[in-house]
Amino acid sequence: MPILIIGLINQVKATAKKMKKFIKKNSILKKLPVIIFSLVLMVAGIAQTPAMAENLLKIVIDPGHGGLDHGVKGKTGFAEKNFTITVARLLEENLKNRYKVVLTRSDDYHLALDQRASAANSEKADIMISIHSCGGIRLGTGGIFIYYLKVSETKEGAFLNSGAADRKDWATLQEAYAEKSRVLAEKFKKNLKTQEQLTVHNVRAVPLANLKGADMPAIIIEAGCLTNPTEEKLLKDKGFLNSLAALMAESIDEYVLAMDQQP
Repeated sequence: MPILIIGLINQVKATAKKMKKFIKKNSILKKLPVIIFSLVLMVAGIAQTPAMAENLLKIVIDPGHGGLDHGVKGKTGFAEKNFTITVARLLEENLKNRYKVVLTRSDDYHLALDQRASAANSEKADIMISIHSCGGIRLGTGGIFIYYLKVSETKEGAFLNSGAADRKDWATLQEAYAEKSRVLAEKFKKNLKTQEQLTVHNVRAVPLANLKGADMPAIIIEAGCLTNPTEEKLLKDKGFLNSLAALMAESIDEYVLAMDQQP
């Protein structure tokens, strides 16, 4: 049932976009956007009824860093840990009317890398999204980077700083989701490319400890570089972050629909 609702919501959104173009050329129809917007809210609100709550998919959002771990810092002192929790909360707002949403951290405190995947596993999440920003020695480094786990390197030597108790079992958990994680990452790339402020780089498979042990499709997104002064300013802009979170939510919707349509 939730899949059908997501499909209906997306169809309404697509129709709304087409109608907006038509309305611009027809002044008499200027009141239609209000009707369309109300329809979208009405359809989305169906997913919030108590009878359906137990059937909703669960999304775990992992805001990177926290506590004494500030992550990357920009020229103005803006810390990655603050960026990630802001985006995570905005993404939660975009998703909570049609999914169960859980954040690995809800405030400014530290979590070890393996604790993040463990938290998602404990919640029995269907999808895990880990949010970060990037940094570089060169000020010009920038853009959006999207990663999923490179299965071929889930060996003992790739577990630096993971802190997992049973490293062999921890490694194999994510292997089963490699292809689904790749598809999820590609959905994010497709939708995020519709914004023009940040370059979206090709999806890459890498042996990042953040993803090891996650027992569900999981990706990491590094949305912009705080060491790039232009991008730091952009990553502090609430309007841009709102649009970024909306595109992430659309990516999750498209992924869920794609998985549902598989034989």
